[in-house]
Amino acid sequence: MQQPTGHVMRFSNLPIAVRLTLGFAVLALGTLLAAGAGWFGIERQATLASRVVDQDVKFALAVANIRNGVQMLRGFEKDMLANVTSPAGLQKYWGQWTEARGQVNDRVGQARLTASSEAERAGLDRLSAAVAKYADGMQALHTEVTDRKIVVPEQGYQRVAEFAQAIRDTEDAAKGLLDGASQRIDALKPALDTNTRAVVLILAAVTGVATLLAVLIAVLISRSVTVPVAGAVQVAEALARGDLTMKIDSHSSDEVGRLMQALQGTVRQLATMIGRIKETSDRVGSASRELVQGNADLSSRTEQQASALEETSASM
Repeated sequence: MQQPTGHVMRFSNLPIAVRLTLGFAVLALGTLLAAGAGWFGIERQATLASRVVDQDVKFALAVANIRNGVQMLRGFEKDMLANVTSPAGLQKYWGQWTEARGQVNDRVGQARLTASSEAERAGLDRLSAAVAKYADGMQALHTEVTDRKIVVPEQGYQRVAEFAQAIRDTEDAAKGLLDGASQRIDALKPALDTNTRAVVLILAAVTGVATLLAVLIAVLISRSVTVPVAGAVQVAEALARGDLTMKIDSHSSDEVGRLMQALQGTVRQLATMIGRIKETSDRVGSASRELVQGNADLSSRTEQQASALEETSASM
């Protein structure tokens, strides 16, 4: 069979080493793709987790610290009112309340740095306004106690009741911000789960495609090697039986293809040699038959001459 001509490079024409290299390259590429997909998923997961830690968790902690600071203010407020009749105790707890008030302001500033939305910043503004209103009421209360306008705790409690709404607004604003941060953290959990499922699907898809390509390459390599080798074995077995009529088709130019071409050349040479030997043998046989026929003719002529001589002698 005539081999196709042209510049099209067939897979079976590639050297076996190149085919094996391509197979390993496909496996390596599949491994790299799977690793890349895994890295992408891990990076995405880390980004989401980093966002939770860097923003949402820090904001929630800052708001929780503000709420604890407000509770400390309420505690020092009660201690201060309990010591209305003790100037030393009054000044002690007023100093602690003032210090705690400064800490609350600092914590509000820290919370602003981690706020991620306008709603959170607006909530912090409401909280600051409520704390400022509460602080104004406490400053007025402290002045009245110092001026001895309030001399018993009951009077102080009544005075605090006048700006109790500011206290409730402070606590409500802190609670609202904390609840919002907690809800946002909880809302990111489904995103993390979704990302995890996406990564698993991508890894499964990449692994499946890489596996299919690997199987395809393995089948192509196996068939491109085993089929020609099986043909070469058949030719060798036919030669061992003395059969030179085996038809050899070689369509590749790789190592096995060159082996088949060599076997084809060997069979052709053997057939030519045997044909020549047969031709020579036929010629020798023909010459032998002619020699035998010549001998027979010579013997016949000799007998005829002898018979003629005998007749001539008898007549004399």
